[in-house]
Amino acid sequence: NLHCPQDPISRMEALAIAKADFQYLVPTSGKPLRGLIQDHVIAGTMLTKRDSYYTKSEACLLLYAGLRHALETKPVRRLQDDSESDSGSLGAALDRKKDRMKRFAERPWQTPRVKSNAQKLRVELDPPALLRPVPMWSGKQVLSMLLKHLIKICSEGKEADAEKGINLDGKSKTPGDIWNGRLDGDKEEATVMFRGTDLLSGVLDKASFGAETAGITHMCFELLGGHLASLWLSGIARLFTLLLQMRGFTCAYEDLVLRPEIDEIRTGLVKQARVAAIEVA
Repeated sequence: NLHCPQDPISRMEALAIAKADFQYLVPTSGKPLRGLIQDHVIAGTMLTKRDSYYTKSEACLLLYAGLRHALETKPVRRLQDDSESDSGSLGAALDRKKDRMKRFAERPWQTPRVKSNAQKLRVELDPPALLRPVPMWSGKQVLSMLLKHLIKICSEGKEADAEKGINLDGKSKTPGDIWNGRLDGDKEEATVMFRGTDLLSGVLDKASFGAETAGITHMCFELLGGHLASLWLSGIARLFTLLLQMRGFTCAYEDLVLRPEIDEIRTGLVKQARVAAIEVA
């Protein structure tokens, strides 16, 4: 169903109250509401794991996919009250009315046309993590570059607040001992570390961009507001979708079914629990 606001009051409620950028936190407890789930969590883990490296063309393609939504989004203009500009001028009121009629006549369903967006942001790549034999960027660098450019877009007029970048220490839900951590005791990938908006260690999963507290998405919201958090979630969702199309991920039915020997152990535990329940009763 499509519900369209029909009067100015409902339009203002949709723009200022029901807008998703302003509804990131639960009003009662202050916990995040928005986040990525399922396939995007898998893609985020695959992108930021330790052995993920990409060539310059692949890194640029992923970065463009993440930045496209932010580059095509027009900046939000403050609604101007009639009393602020020539409220007593009849000619100005007529000009505003003609301008509104002109904008209505240029709606896409009235005059279909191809939309073009001017490139006003200079995209800069960080130095590659590997130089030989081919320059390659890690998945952590791809996400770091995406976040840096989104901060640059959203920090117009707030450059001083975003100059030092984001510093964050958090935890990942992905075990840190799956990258030879059991052999050398090094579980650093379980700790998410941002320094100057650079992701230095850790795997980004549901704890970072899901509906979780104290993740990188929650930090973006607290530092620069809901607009950055919205662009970040939209950007990484598009980036992760493209990554799944490039790499692919399969899960067969046999991966979800218990093996016979494990099923026997489970059946034995259930029988023991029933016997213990009868003895207690």
